Amino acid sequence: MAKRYTIIALIDTYSGVATFHIADSENSIAIARAVAKYILRYGKPKVIKGDNGKAFKSEYTKSVLNVLEIEYRAVRAYSGWLKPYVERNFRSLQHNFTANLSGFIGHNIMQRQAIEFFYSKKERRLKKGYKTNLKELKNLEEVQKLLDLYAEKFLNTRYLERLGMSVMEAYNKKAHEAVAMDAIDLSARLSKRELKSVNKKGISMGGIWYQNVAMHGYDSVWANLNINNQRECFLWDSDGKFIDVAIAFDDELGVSVESAKAATKLFNRRLKETKEKKLKATNEARENFIDFALNIETKRAITPVCEDKKSDINRALKKAFSIVKNDFLSDEIQKVAGSDIKKAKKHKDWEHFRTKES
Repeated sequence: MAKRYTIIALIDTYSGVATFHIADSENSIAIARAVAKYILRYGKPKVIKGDNGKAFKSEYTKSVLNVLEIEYRAVRAYSGWLKPYVERNFRSLQHNFTANLSGFIGHNIMQRQAIEFFYSKKERRLKKGYKTNLKELKNLEEVQKLLDLYAEKFLNTRYLERLGMSVMEAYNKKAHEAVAMDAIDLSARLSKRELKSVNKKGISMGGIWYQNVAMHGYDSVWANLNINNQRECFLWDSDGKFIDVAIAFDDELGVSVESAKAATKLFNRRLKETKEKKLKATNEARENFIDFALNIETKRAITPVCEDKKSDINRALKKAFSIVKNDFLSDEIQKVAGSDIKKAKKHKDWEHFRTKES
């Protein structure tokens, strides 16, 4: 099944320069990467105005922007006119960029019908995203490169009437005001910082222990993972001063946050499927065992027969049972006899009463 991706854009409201980041979904890590991409290309902004989305207002995003000393201002929900620069650039992407990529099926039903008119019935089915048509599509890395080139060579060079110059000229005019950041220094600030206690094993992040000699000079440190390599953890003191980099001593290979999450998700899904299969197989095996035990026909072993001679215990049990049985019968006989005597007595009294009356 074809996957839908998300584009996160950052656009300078003065000059109009823009960067675009394609992500699996609109999540906090994707936003951090989008911000980092803009900073590395055009410098660190003072304020970012954006959506009210959950990812934009998450604790993770707040932590990253706070460390970067960037103020975030959320606009009202469903108010696209409050973000005109973003909306205009996305409109340009839809009509001039994506429309020229393979797999484009139109902006609406009418356009889709017009496009499909020129294809055979078989080709129309393939246009819906069947696997046989995926060879025509660009992969994510290729689309990201094309999008960066489109932004650099087309969107960022167009003419702006309000400034009387091109986007790039407007940016270059104030480029000296841009606050540049080193890529490594920036990557150390793109994940949420957490206060961790230091013990003899180091600090624990996400169930993994990280170790560095310098951390043992502190009772606790602020730590955040490298989103590009989960094997590395950045350490900071209470004043926000960088201490050192801790390494995961129980993890051999470093992976990105996205890769780690994808691996965890895949493992959990496979684990769930394995558990379900195991449970189903166990239940079937139990049912089959019961049916097998009930219906199987086998030759039974001969049960040994006791000799005719009866043991003393056997004779004693029979004698005791006979006595109990006789006592029970005696009680029943007495009950019946007593009942007959009562009846006879009543009958005699009745006869006596009739004789006296007469």
